[in-house]
Amino acid sequence: MFMHEPGRKTALTKSHTHACAVCEQQIPQQMLMCGPHWRLVPPQQQLTVYRLWNQLHRAPTRSKAYERIWAEYLQARDAAIESVRKSLGETPTADPGHPEGA
Repeated sequence: MFMHEPGRKTALTKSHTHACAVCEQQIPQQMLMCGPHWRLVPPQQQLTVYRLWNQLHRAPTRSKAYERIWAEYLQARDAAIESVRKSLGETPTADPGHPEGA
């Protein structure tokens, strides 16, 4: 999970949801995956995803820094998804299938 304050429900989290990157559970838009799957991501990978997500939202859009951070975030996101899939015994894929905008 990321960018979500536990126990806090807002209009955004109630009305804007998408499927978890690993399963079909509906989760708030600002989260990558559901809690049970996020807990399968190694702690260092979780920190990397959090760090890059936060940097992404502080960087000026349409800047070289934003583009660099976005590319790094996508790699970290995909690695986290693959870690979960491996721990579940699933065959790794070239494309984790998570929407680019999340």
